[in-house]
Amino acid sequence: MKRSIIVVLLVLALTSAAVSTSVPFVHQKTFELDCRPWKAACGDLDGDGDIDIAIAAESSGSAILWNEGNGVFAEPGFGVRFGSCQSVSIGDLDGDDDLDLVFAGKTGGIFVWQNDGRGGFLALPAFGNSDRTSAVGVGDLDGDGDLDLLCANSHGSDRVWLNDGAAAFTSTDQTLGAEIALCVQLGDIDGDGDLDAIVGCSLRMRSLVYVNDGAARFTVRDDALSGAMSNVAAVLFDADGDRDLDLFLGYHDGPDRFYRNDGMGTLALESEDFSRRWSYDAAAGDLDLDGDLDLVVAGGNTQDSIWLNDGRGQFVEAASPFAGEQGLAVALADFDGDGDLDVVTCHDAGAGPTDKVYIWRNAR
Repeated sequence: MKRSIIVVLLVLALTSAAVSTSVPFVHQKTFELDCRPWKAACGDLDGDGDIDIAIAAESSGSAILWNEGNGVFAEPGFGVRFGSCQSVSIGDLDGDDDLDLVFAGKTGGIFVWQNDGRGGFLALPAFGNSDRTSAVGVGDLDGDGDLDLLCANSHGSDRVWLNDGAAAFTSTDQTLGAEIALCVQLGDIDGDGDLDAIVGCSLRMRSLVYVNDGAARFTVRDDALSGAMSNVAAVLFDADGDRDLDLFLGYHDGPDRFYRNDGMGTLALESEDFSRRWSYDAAAGDLDLDGDLDLVVAGGNTQDSIWLNDGRGQFVEAASPFAGEQGLAVALADFDGDGDLDVVTCHDAGAGPTDKVYIWRNAR
């Protein structure tokens, strides 16, 4: 009898854990800004062992939120400002083992800021000034061991910039797409060991897959995503644990979509059960520490949302504590060093007086 009761309790406990639909996030801090924060990227920018946040914002608002330890962030103050920018990405562009910054200018140009290893940044000469770059994918596109750039442009074709290893970039002669690109995500989609790309495009424009030949020469596949259009967010991640990269696409004017990868680069539309509101950004990570990758989606005209994965690529919307509407950007990192993923979200002012950046601590 006692054994039966124990078995029943164990089954109930496992069932309860399997259907859990909450992650206990606690609001840590709100930064109020006088300009729209478009994107956030996370990394240890001053070499002190904790994770800082770079913000791309309009006007002169692009700045770094410095982590002072345990997830406590300082106001940006009057430190280095990076101008009016549309997006920001992070990577070791010059091979000196610290993290540099690459910003896409709001009115054009790519701006690389070289890190001295202690959080001091030197502006390198701008390039791509005739482009209107919306987002920059950072990765080794040609297999030579340094980080190159794939720039998704809202004016003209997307462009590939190859790195000489010292953060000097040269454009290739490729013409990639002619749509108004809004986002880019790099990953090995077809399992051949190099980085391909997903490029999300503007209203009523078809989103694209760029297949890499291993030497940074890309073939554009405009029919690979089942007619997907109006994408402002893309996340490549292994949703079902089969070691290939699946795809989440966030929509501006329709339902978000999930595509399952067959391991050879064919992305099959599986679900439109996510939000049917504007989704301006998304990020994947194991929020509930169950070994699979969940999603946080920035809601363009609604509350930011959490989608928990059952480990097989099936998602359930969780209770969300996130404040505010008009979400623009989201990024995940362990800000307080306790082993779980925290969240930073960026918000448009909407009807309010100030734009905001929120820090949320995962309290698991």
